[in-house]
Order: sequence, then C-alpha cells, then structure tokens
Amino acid sequence: MKKVLVLDDSSEVLFVVQVLLSRHGYLVESVTHASALEKKIIQFDPGLLIIDVNLEDGDGREICRNLKANPLTRHIPIILFSADSSVVNEYPECNADDFISKPFDNKKFVANVKKIFDRSTSR
Repeated sequence: MKKVLVLDDSSEVLFVVQVLLSRHGYLVESVTHASALEKKIIQFDPGLLIIDVNLEDGDGREICRNLKANPLTRHIPIILFSADSSVVNEYPECNADDFISKPFDNKKFVANVKKIFDRSTSR
C-alpha cells in the first residue's frame, strides 16, 4: 500500500487530505508538529511526505532541506504545500519534489500525489 505522511498544523486540512487520499487507496497518517515528524517517519515508513510550509513550530522549507540532506530520509519524495503561492518559486531550492497551492483542487491534488509516487517507483 502507498503510504503518505502529512505534516500540517491545521486539523481541518489534515482531515481533508486524509479523507481524499484514503478514498484513492492511500494509507495516510499525519502529524501536527514538526517536532514529531522524525519519529513518525521512523514508525510509519512513508513513501511520500506532504509538508505545509508555514507551521507553528517550523518552516516546511527548512524541514524539507534537512530531510533531503539526511541519508536516511533523502529518498522520500516531498511535496510542499502552502496558501502562500510565492513558494511555488522556492520549492526547488528546498529539494522538494513538487509544490501544491492551498486551497487545492481535489483532482489535481490526487493527480500530483500519483505523479510523485509513479516517478519514485520508476527510479
């Protein structure tokens, strides 16, 4: 099963993402604090991370940079997402694999997730 771990401090966003991706066959878990992410990655072993940029306890861009610099996590694809559309120009600098603007179109969101999974399994 394709596993997705989502980091966002909005429980509403987490609920929508979980329901949406679960309906499309993904196993989804979430965390609301950046400080809990590393432990959850070890426990859940996700095939994809979706990380909000503006968090109460961190910056998703910096979290992404750190994960991509870590030999234990650099193989995990990361999608950054944010209501700040200017981040669309910054995500490559963080080594993120994709960016999704909030609010997002449900079909496009699922298509982006599928595209990242397809790309990572073809490597």
